[in-house]
Amino acid sequence: MITVLARRGDGPCRATAKKDEVAYWDLYDLTTDGLEGQTADAEAKARRILADDLSVAAAVVCPAMINGNTDTYKKIYDHQVNDWWTSLSEDEQNDIIANNPDWIDNLNGVSLAARSEANKNRLDAMKAEIDRQVKDFEPKTELQWTGRNFEYKNTSGYEAMLQRQKGIDSLRDTFSYSENPDKERIHSLLVLDNSGDHLRAAVGTGDIDAADHVLVYTPGMTTTVAGGLVTGGKEFGAKVDEAERIMSETGMPDHDDKNTEQVEETAAGVTWLGYDAPGWDETLTGSDGTVLSDHEAQSAAPDLAGFYDGIQATHTGDPHLVAAGHSYGSTVTGYASQESDAPDDIVVWGSPGASTVDASDLNTVPDRMYSASATDDFVAGYGRYGGNPTTDPESDFTPLDTRGHYEDGLQASAGHSLYTKAGTTSLHNLGNILADNEPDYPAPED
Repeated sequence: MITVLARRGDGPCRATAKKDEVAYWDLYDLTTDGLEGQTADAEAKARRILADDLSVAAAVVCPAMINGNTDTYKKIYDHQVNDWWTSLSEDEQNDIIANNPDWIDNLNGVSLAARSEANKNRLDAMKAEIDRQVKDFEPKTELQWTGRNFEYKNTSGYEAMLQRQKGIDSLRDTFSYSENPDKERIHSLLVLDNSGDHLRAAVGTGDIDAADHVLVYTPGMTTTVAGGLVTGGKEFGAKVDEAERIMSETGMPDHDDKNTEQVEETAAGVTWLGYDAPGWDETLTGSDGTVLSDHEAQSAAPDLAGFYDGIQATHTGDPHLVAAGHSYGSTVTGYASQESDAPDDIVVWGSPGASTVDASDLNTVPDRMYSASATDDFVAGYGRYGGNPTTDPESDFTPLDTRGHYEDGLQASAGHSLYTKAGTTSLHNLGNILADNEPDYPAPED
């Protein structure tokens, strides 16, 4: 297979295929001299498996060999992608990042640092395209009843297009500021996808590829790229702030300090908006994207599960991976956890249901899954999607305390959106979990 493919494609792909052809036959030709019986058989089988893995990875991953069909090569296993990516020289990797960033933009199995650079390199072309689409969009306005009279207002389609444009512009602007090497935190653009009903993206904080503890936080309803992830100014968005407060609560840095020999554990985070978070428009019109349905959560599950698996495949060592979600994002987290065994802990807050309350469905055990619910959070009492994780008698989730512990300087969480407010018991517990510690304040037993 590789022999044929080595004669096809452009320079980097031909070089990769030729190199893998040599490696393939080197693996097959290795002798098992000096080994006997079952040991020799096992060694020979292992080498054949490695050779076949390399063959599949080279054949499927190299984009020029599949006529640009990115959907095909994004369905292969993460470890096969990682085998291909790490087999390339640094020059070959940099050539792809600079000249063909769409090959690896959201490809699980490629290092997250490389994906971020590729995605940032796509932003200028995406801006040019969205500006053209906004200019050419018709109809831009229509007569609408305001309750008092008819006025010309933007059509819903045009408003959606403007929201995409705002998101892309905000990403470009905020990431241009974030390139400042003096900034305290490292940020990365790990997902960039304009193919859905909404613009999708994910922002990383810290060294995701090497951190000891990694949080993947999925926010909920009405979250958008512009505002939720980036502001368009020097600061990142409100949902990224929430993830970073959880990280800060661990007391760990988000990346190793290269200027010191002191070895510390590190905690990094990802704010993942790689799905079409329901908005008010979808909910009021009763479309499939409404928050009153788990359609968007189920649709997002394979992508989020793949993202979990991708972190596992590319990480330096075995990370402590925490799958986290708030509100509708907890439902997405639950469905994704059913399709991945990469997360070590699952934690949800303000959850209308995490798809199930059974640990075995979520590929985990009861003492590694947690749920927080404030007493006046009506969404958390809903339980529509798989049961109430905090109060269901059959739930395997460990309930977390959200009351104030004023003797310890911790405030109560109120309502649906203040679980990650600084100085609260709930934020303290989330920091405990990310640090791979037992939460200091489990909910009291009735």
